[in-house]
Amino acid sequence: MQKIQSYKPLLISAGLGSILGSGIIVGLSSTITVWQTGLGLSDGQVGIVSGALTFAIAIGSLLAGKLTKSLGLLNAYNNLDLGFLAGVVLCMLAQNYWMLLIGAVLAGFFSGADLPISLTMISHDAPDKKTSAELVSASRNHWRRIDRVCHFDTVGNTFSSH
Repeated sequence: MQKIQSYKPLLISAGLGSILGSGIIVGLSSTITVWQTGLGLSDGQVGIVSGALTFAIAIGSLLAGKLTKSLGLLNAYNNLDLGFLAGVVLCMLAQNYWMLLIGAVLAGFFSGADLPISLTMISHDAPDKKTSAELVSASRNHWRRIDRVCHFDTVGNTFSSH
């Protein structure tokens, strides 16, 4: 456990990347009805945006290795969040279906690519396999924290709306 403490800044940074990834999923799914009403989206368009986000996350995860090979591990790790931010800003400022769809695809792709790269980054400089495994395992705590927050938020909203 002592070894993990020396990697705490990297672990926190990678964990925040995990929170961003789960945040876009929860954020879009919990606000899609607001977008539907505000932008006048059809049920089909809502389904396309939700599906596009899911597929973009999967494609980002699948292409993470190629991104790291072309950009380098550290460069990819440091710059993926800029693409994610561009997608989130597009979603926030969306004035129509296409802006929302493109924003969801960008945010999804970059958050999908971030997770495997973050996990690789965490374990990259670990002195041994045991420390590497402990670091990757510790990063899972960030996912659990966001899951709990989302659960309590959903339960709270359910009870407050009745």
